[in-house]
Amino acid sequence: MITNLYKEELLNILMGIAIVTRNFQLTIPKDVREVQGIKIGDKVLFSVENNKVEISKFKTMLSKMLSVRGKGRLSQVLIM
Repeated sequence: MITNLYKEELLNILMGIAIVTRNFQLTIPKDVREVQGIKIGDKVLFSVENNKVEISKFKTMLSKMLSVRGKGRLSQVLIM
């Protein structure tokens, strides 16, 4: 049986956890920053699909959209 403490430790290892401040700010966990290559001053893109929030370095996401989905999709995203 998995205890609540074990579940909490597992979530910290797998995803990283950030606390939202009263100004709705958060710190991106170091592991996530390193994997995404996020540096100070970079722009990040938040996307939501099926109650799941994803964060990507904006330049990386932009490159993927251009190569995988074509330029038409990019204009739709930037208009939103």
